[in-house]
Amino acid sequence: MSEAKNKNLFIRVSGKEKNIIAQNVKKCGLSVSEYLRQRALGYMPRAVLPEISFSF
Repeated sequence: MSEAKNKNLFIRVSGKEKNIIAQNVKKCGLSVSEYLRQRALGYMPRAVLPEISFSF
């Protein structure tokens, strides 16, 4: 059984940093929480390829 994720962390970032995080989150198809959790734990989330890539 996995541990419940019920603790919060609050961080401050600049507008530029927030935009970069948002771009990376979108590329990976993850939530901001999951993206930052993976990065903090040493993982490098992979970008999700667009659907058009699979039609060839």
